[in-house]
Amino acid sequence: KKLLFFAGRIGMEKNIEFLIESLALLLPSMPDARLIIAGDGPAKADIMKYVADKGLNDKVTFTGFVARGSLKEYYYAADVFVFASKVESQGLVALEAMACGTPVVAIGKMGTREVMGGDNGGFMVDDDIDMFTQKVALLLKDKKLHKIKTAEALHHVEKWTIETMALKLLNIYKSLKARKNQGK
Repeated sequence: KKLLFFAGRIGMEKNIEFLIESLALLLPSMPDARLIIAGDGPAKADIMKYVADKGLNDKVTFTGFVARGSLKEYYYAADVFVFASKVESQGLVALEAMACGTPVVAIGKMGTREVMGGDNGGFMVDDDIDMFTQKVALLLKDKKLHKIKTAEALHHVEKWTIETMALKLLNIYKSLKARKNQGK
Protein backbone atom coordinates (compact mmCIF):
# COMPACT_ATOMS: atom_id res chain seq x y z
CA LYS A 1 0.00 0.00 0.00
CA LYS A 2 0.97 3.63 -0.56
CA LEU A 3 0.21 5.48 2.66
CA LEU A 4 -0.80 9.11 2.85
CA PHE A 5 -0.97 10.44 6.38
CA PHE A 6 -2.66 13.38 8.07
CA ALA A 7 -2.37 14.20 11.76
CA GLY A 8 -4.23 16.94 13.54
CA ARG A 9 -7.45 18.16 15.01
CA ILE A 10 -10.38 17.10 12.87
CA GLY A 11 -12.11 20.40 12.31
CA MET A 12 -13.56 21.85 9.13
CA GLU A 13 -10.80 24.49 9.09
CA LYS A 14 -8.24 21.72 8.51
CA ASN A 15 -9.61 21.19 4.98
CA ILE A 16 -9.60 17.39 5.30
CA GLU A 17 -12.26 17.07 2.59
CA PHE A 18 -9.59 18.40 0.20
CA LEU A 19 -7.34 15.45 1.17
CA ILE A 20 -10.18 13.01 0.54
CA GLU A 21 -10.84 14.60 -2.86
CA SER A 22 -7.14 14.30 -3.66
CA LEU A 23 -7.18 10.61 -2.72
CA ALA A 24 -10.21 10.06 -4.96
CA LEU A 25 -8.32 11.66 -7.87
CA LEU A 26 -5.24 9.56 -7.14
CA LEU A 27 -6.99 6.18 -6.89
CA PRO A 28 -7.63 5.50 -10.62
CA SER A 29 -3.89 5.51 -11.32
CA MET A 30 -2.85 4.23 -7.91
CA PRO A 31 -5.53 1.91 -6.48
CA ASP A 32 -3.28 0.80 -3.61
CA ALA A 33 -3.17 4.32 -2.10
CA ARG A 34 -4.68 4.77 1.35
CA LEU A 35 -5.23 7.80 3.59
CA ILE A 36 -4.75 7.53 7.33
CA ILE A 37 -6.30 10.32 9.40
CA ALA A 38 -4.99 10.55 12.96
CA GLY A 39 -6.81 12.78 15.39
CA ASP A 40 -10.16 13.67 16.77
CA GLY A 41 -12.33 16.72 16.74
CA PRO A 42 -15.74 18.26 16.22
CA ALA A 43 -15.93 17.54 12.49
CA LYS A 44 -14.97 13.86 12.69
CA ALA A 45 -18.52 12.55 12.16
CA ASP A 46 -19.03 14.90 9.18
CA ILE A 47 -15.70 13.88 7.63
CA MET A 48 -16.49 10.19 8.16
CA LYS A 49 -19.85 10.69 6.44
CA TYR A 50 -18.09 12.49 3.58
CA VAL A 51 -15.76 9.49 3.16
CA ALA A 52 -18.72 7.09 3.20
CA ASP A 53 -20.66 9.20 0.69
CA LYS A 54 -17.64 9.08 -1.62
CA GLY A 55 -17.52 5.28 -1.27
CA LEU A 56 -14.03 5.43 0.21
CA ASN A 57 -14.52 3.65 3.54
CA ASP A 58 -12.05 0.94 2.51
CA LYS A 59 -9.46 3.55 1.43
CA VAL A 60 -9.52 5.88 4.46
CA THR A 61 -8.69 4.89 8.03
CA PHE A 62 -9.54 7.03 11.05
CA THR A 63 -7.29 6.20 14.00
CA GLY A 64 -8.89 8.55 16.51
CA PHE A 65 -6.65 10.27 19.01
CA VAL A 66 -3.02 9.09 18.88
CA ALA A 67 -0.79 9.72 21.90
CA ARG A 68 2.14 12.00 21.11
CA GLY A 69 4.60 9.21 21.92
CA SER A 70 3.06 6.92 19.31
CA LEU A 71 2.54 9.51 16.57
CA LYS A 72 6.06 9.15 15.21
CA GLU A 73 5.34 5.54 14.26
CA TYR A 74 2.65 6.79 11.88
CA TYR A 75 4.99 9.40 10.39
CA TYR A 76 7.63 6.72 9.82
CA ALA A 77 5.12 4.34 8.22
CA ALA A 78 3.73 6.97 5.85
CA ASP A 79 5.02 7.47 2.33
CA VAL A 80 3.79 11.08 2.20
CA PHE A 81 2.41 13.45 4.83
CA VAL A 82 -0.48 15.42 3.35
CA PHE A 83 -1.66 18.71 4.79
CA ALA A 84 -4.30 21.00 3.32
CA SER A 85 -5.02 23.44 6.15
CA LYS A 86 -4.97 27.07 5.07
CA VAL A 87 -5.25 28.54 8.56
CA GLU A 88 -2.28 27.06 10.44
CA SER A 89 -0.56 29.47 12.74
CA GLN A 90 2.55 27.28 12.99
CA GLY A 91 2.38 24.20 10.75
CA LEU A 92 4.42 22.13 13.19
CA VAL A 93 3.02 18.80 11.96
CA ALA A 94 4.90 19.37 8.70
CA LEU A 95 8.12 19.62 10.71
CA GLU A 96 7.20 16.52 12.73
CA ALA A 97 6.76 14.57 9.49
CA MET A 98 10.05 15.87 8.11
CA ALA A 99 11.86 14.95 11.33
CA CYS A 100 10.79 11.35 10.64
CA GLY A 101 12.01 11.55 7.05
CA THR A 102 8.52 11.70 5.58
CA PRO A 103 8.14 14.07 2.62
CA VAL A 104 5.30 16.58 2.86
CA VAL A 105 2.81 17.87 0.33
CA ALA A 106 1.01 20.89 1.77
CA ILE A 107 -0.95 23.93 0.78
CA GLY A 108 1.46 26.83 1.26
CA LYS A 109 -0.44 29.14 3.56
CA MET A 110 0.38 30.88 6.85
CA GLY A 111 2.55 28.86 9.27
CA THR A 112 3.02 25.93 6.92
CA ARG A 113 4.53 28.28 4.33
CA GLU A 114 6.91 29.60 6.98
CA VAL A 115 8.17 26.25 8.25
CA MET A 116 8.53 24.61 4.84
CA GLY A 117 10.07 27.67 3.22
CA GLY A 118 9.25 26.38 -0.26
CA ASP A 119 9.67 22.85 -1.54
CA ASN A 120 12.07 21.83 1.24
CA GLY A 121 11.38 18.21 2.12
CA GLY A 122 8.38 17.91 -0.15
CA PHE A 123 6.17 20.24 -2.11
CA MET A 124 4.32 23.36 -1.06
CA VAL A 125 1.54 24.06 -3.52
CA ASP A 126 -1.25 26.53 -4.09
CA ASP A 127 -4.82 25.67 -3.15
CA ASP A 128 -5.17 23.59 -6.33
CA ILE A 129 -6.48 20.02 -6.04
CA ASP A 130 -4.93 18.90 -9.32
CA MET A 131 -1.47 20.26 -8.50
CA PHE A 132 -1.65 18.85 -4.97
CA THR A 133 -2.61 15.40 -6.27
CA GLN A 134 0.05 15.55 -8.98
CA LYS A 135 2.78 16.22 -6.40
CA VAL A 136 1.54 13.40 -4.14
CA ALA A 137 1.54 11.01 -7.12
CA LEU A 138 5.02 12.13 -8.12
CA LEU A 139 6.40 11.30 -4.68
CA LEU A 140 4.63 7.94 -4.64
CA LYS A 141 5.76 6.89 -8.11
CA ASP A 142 9.31 8.27 -8.30
CA LYS A 143 11.47 6.42 -5.75
CA LYS A 144 14.53 8.53 -6.57
CA LEU A 145 12.64 11.78 -6.02
CA HIS A 146 11.12 10.39 -2.82
CA LYS A 147 14.63 9.61 -1.55
CA ILE A 148 15.83 13.12 -2.43
CA LYS A 149 12.84 14.74 -0.68
CA THR A 150 13.39 12.50 2.36
CA ALA A 151 17.00 13.70 2.62
CA GLU A 152 15.85 17.31 2.14
CA ALA A 153 13.28 16.88 4.89
CA LEU A 154 15.83 15.57 7.37
CA HIS A 155 18.23 18.40 6.49
CA HIS A 156 15.60 21.16 6.51
CA VAL A 157 14.16 20.20 9.90
CA GLU A 158 17.58 20.85 11.48
CA LYS A 159 16.85 24.58 11.07
CA TRP A 160 13.94 24.13 13.46
CA THR A 161 15.45 22.15 16.32
CA ILE A 162 15.10 23.50 19.84
CA GLU A 163 18.84 24.15 19.94
CA THR A 164 18.79 26.12 16.69
CA MET A 165 15.74 28.14 17.69
CA ALA A 166 17.14 28.86 21.17
CA LEU A 167 20.35 30.16 19.60
CA LYS A 168 18.36 32.40 17.24
CA LEU A 169 16.38 33.76 20.17
CA LEU A 170 19.55 34.38 22.16
CA ASN A 171 21.05 36.29 19.23
CA ILE A 172 17.91 38.43 18.99
CA TYR A 173 18.19 39.28 22.69
CA LYS A 174 21.88 40.12 22.28
CA SER A 175 21.21 42.40 19.30
CA LEU A 176 18.39 44.17 21.16
CA LYS A 177 20.62 44.66 24.19
CA ALA A 178 23.44 46.00 22.01
CA ARG A 179 21.01 48.37 20.29
CA LYS A 180 19.73 49.59 23.66
CA ASN A 181 23.27 50.14 24.94
CA GLN A 182 24.15 52.14 21.79
CA GLY A 183 21.21 54.44 22.47
CA LYS A 184 22.56 55.50 25.88
